[in-house]
Amino acid sequence: MVSGAILEMYESVPEPEVVFGYPITKAFEAAWSRNPSGTLIQYFERARFELHPENPADLRVTLTLLGEYFYDRDEFQPASHNKPSPYACRNIPQGGLPVCYAFLQFFDQYGGVAQFGYPISELVTHQGRMVQYFQRARFEWHPENPTGEKVTLSELGREYFYDLNEDYKLMRPESDGILVHPLELRIHAFVNRAVMPSNGLQELFVVVQNQTLQPVSGAHVTLHLNLPSGKMHDFSMPLTNSNGLSQVAFIVQDEPAGLAQVVVDVRTVELHVTTTTSFRIWK
Repeated sequence: MVSGAILEMYESVPEPEVVFGYPITKAFEAAWSRNPSGTLIQYFERARFELHPENPADLRVTLTLLGEYFYDRDEFQPASHNKPSPYACRNIPQGGLPVCYAFLQFFDQYGGVAQFGYPISELVTHQGRMVQYFQRARFEWHPENPTGEKVTLSELGREYFYDLNEDYKLMRPESDGILVHPLELRIHAFVNRAVMPSNGLQELFVVVQNQTLQPVSGAHVTLHLNLPSGKMHDFSMPLTNSNGLSQVAFIVQDEPAGLAQVVVDVRTVELHVTTTTSFRIWK
């Protein structure tokens, strides 16, 4: 559940799901808090909100400096020895580090210094991907994404939650909260036999989770099977159970050698996600 001052802060930016991601915990009191009224913490995929009731209203909710934390911890190397064009960059602040190209556009579009803090690195490479660190975020470059979605923010809120070894029970959804309804579907589909003969029984397993990796029950699952012979079959699978699992068995008969493609559609009342898997027929 997201409520009160934290909800106001969450909704204060355009497209908060892009900037902060979805909530992965409820708000809880920090064990280290020395304030009589307590400091509340709530984790989101890309941020960690801190509510300090003793502060003035405009400073009551702050964002943890996750970018600084991971900048000190991560391993990286310069992204390129070529300096970007000064016409495509702006130093933030004046005399500070440059922010360039699509990163600069994203920075300006979603709140600038007030949202992300100042840049604390130039373009660097982290785990094979071009990134830039800011005080509260890490920008990532995804050239494989569609136009307009090539810049994303790392899920530092989730990484920080695991890094601090926070209590995993905090990630359990509340019975009357926002986390009960899936805001995002994550699908894992796999077959029982990666390689099988031209005649035999195959089985498909589909696991559906929400944005906090909790199982989603009651989701509609459809299997679209494309066989090497060109034959196509559709199967309506059982609704996902309390563990988020749906499974179906089907017979493969007299198929030539080749790759069988499996497309899985998962639907809830508001969401629709597709994933793929495959298996090979070998004679």
